[in-house]
Order: sequence, then C-alpha cells, then structure tokens
Amino acid sequence: MMRIILLSVLLQVIASCPAGFEHISGECRGNYTKLSTYYDLAESDAVAKCADINGLPIIIHNNEQQNYWTSRVAGNGAWTLLGLQCNSSSQWQWADGSSLDYKAPGHDSMLNGACSVGTFVVLRKDGFWSYYAASHSAWTTDLFCTVPVLHPTQSPDNCFAFADDVDFGLCYQVGAAAANWQDAQLICRKLGANLASIHNYQENTFVRRLGVSNGAMNGLFLGAALSGKGGSYGWIDGTPWDYQNFAPAFSWFPRDDFGDCIAMDTTSSTGGWMNIECTKKLPVACVREKGTYEEPVCNEKTYTEEGKLITSPGFPYTASLPCDFFFEVGHDQNVEVEMAFRGV
Repeated sequence: MMRIILLSVLLQVIASCPAGFEHISGECRGNYTKLSTYYDLAESDAVAKCADINGLPIIIHNNEQQNYWTSRVAGNGAWTLLGLQCNSSSQWQWADGSSLDYKAPGHDSMLNGACSVGTFVVLRKDGFWSYYAASHSAWTTDLFCTVPVLHPTQSPDNCFAFADDVDFGLCYQVGAAAANWQDAQLICRKLGANLASIHNYQENTFVRRLGVSNGAMNGLFLGAALSGKGGSYGWIDGTPWDYQNFAPAFSWFPRDDFGDCIAMDTTSSTGGWMNIECTKKLPVACVREKGTYEEPVCNEKTYTEEGKLITSPGFPYTASLPCDFFFEVGHDQNVEVEMAFRGV
C-alpha cells in the first residue's frame, strides 16, 4: 500500500472561510443567516450583519459571480438582497465602494439611471435583478455574504509568527507538549519546520529563554536522537553534530540506561541537555529558516513516491489556494493518505 502524508495549513483570519462557506475565486461565499429587517433598512442592516464576519452582502462584477449566486438563491428561496447602494451622488455602487460595472442580462430599467436613497435591489432565483422603492414594512430573507480571503503580508523579520534569533538567520517556536518525540517532529513539520537543532551557545541560550517565556518550565524536546548502533547522536534535520551541551551539572549524561532522545532542561540557566525516553511528553522546540511570502501556485505534478510528504501551495503561510492532487499507483495497489491540518 502506498502511504502519503498531505500537510495543509488552515490559518484563521488569513485563509479559512466561515463555517458552511465555500472558497471560490479568492473569496468565501455562503448563506450567513436569516435577516429580519424592514425594507427601508434592509441594505444598511445587511451590510452591518455581514460585517460580523468581516464580509459584505452579494457583490457581482462578472458572469461567474452572477451564475453562482443565481444558483444559490434558486436553492434557498425566491430572492435575496444584493449589496447595491445609492451613494450621495445618486449613483449605484456596491457596498465595498466599487462601481456598478456589470448588470445581469435581465435587470430592472431603474438600474440604468440615477437612484434614490432608500431603494434596494434583489437577485431573483431566475437571475433577474429587481428594483424596489423601500417602505417601512417588515421583511425576512436569507442573507448571503462574501468574505475576502486575506493573504499574509511579509513580516519585517521574515519569521511569520516565529521568533527571530537575529544572529543566525533562523526562526524558532516553542509549542505545546507533544505525546512523544515522533509526535513532536510532526508538530514541527505542520509548521513547515523541524525539531530544533542547536549548533552554538547563543542558539542554545535563545531556545532556552524562548521556552521559558512560552511556559516550557520543565524541559522541551530538541531534534536529536541516537542515529545508529554506534551510540552517536544526530540531528533530525541532517545538520552536523558540531555542538553539544551536556553541561557540567549533568556530567553523567548521556547515560546508557536512559532513552535515545535529547531534551533540554529549561530549569537550568545553562539549558543543559539530557537523553530521555522518546515516549516522554514534553513541549517542542521547532526551527525553520527565514522565508519570504510568495503567492501560491498549483502544480500539475503526479505523485508516485511512497512515503512522500506533500504540502499545500503557500505552506506554511497560507492555504488560500485550493488545488487538486493526483496520486498514481499500480492497478493492484491502494493509496493511503494521511491528512494533517494546522490551525492558528
């Protein structure tokens, strides 16, 4: 059986949609709630209600949006409110301030000229845009909203929510306790990182201080473990074993009768290391290189390698772009896919 791990990141605010919404063409679209209002207050109430989820009522600039929203209205009722407003110059504009640069093939002639405050426009289930002069009569309708998908901006230190060590161009994060050392590495991989490797005194001091400031008061996992029968240690990220901190206070470490994984003692100001059982539960120290954010792009690769680690485009900064993944195996084989999601 072919086994593949897919890593994706769900960044609340940055890339995730509200519950029940669909991610389409760079925005989240969905039926948010029932709006109980009055005809003459419908537009302003709709704008205020959609703002609860950082969204706006339906805005349509092209045929794709027109066809999509028509299909949604047809499945939910007779009509729904559009985000069209009459501005102070008696001109129609959308709730986001953009101009009325598109009209449905079927629309009320009143949309071709000046408008009056207190009027509103609905999208019918047949796609027609109907104009209404509002009265103060009660009205309840399904409220559909669009929420833009926001992309991360480049952080000044290029560490994107990780801590910058300044001197060595690396970014660190200390996370919650992992069930074991293997789980600790998976937690770091979900962040686009590895368990931390340490190569000098300054890095060791930085990680220890970061751990303490993040509540790791009783130790944390590092990315080192016994690498073979020779009793030598190695870093999981493949970097050289060119520094170690089995400090004088822990001169009896590493011990043959202890475990194969390395942890840092954060209770000591020296951040001394010790070998412990890999099944211990400890917070994790992760490290990754500084990065720059680029707009994600789907690739057309077909995956055939077993054990392949695949990340969503833009990982670990955003999952705003939906893509298809293709896995190819022999006719007598199955594919086992493990999905690992991260939310922050």
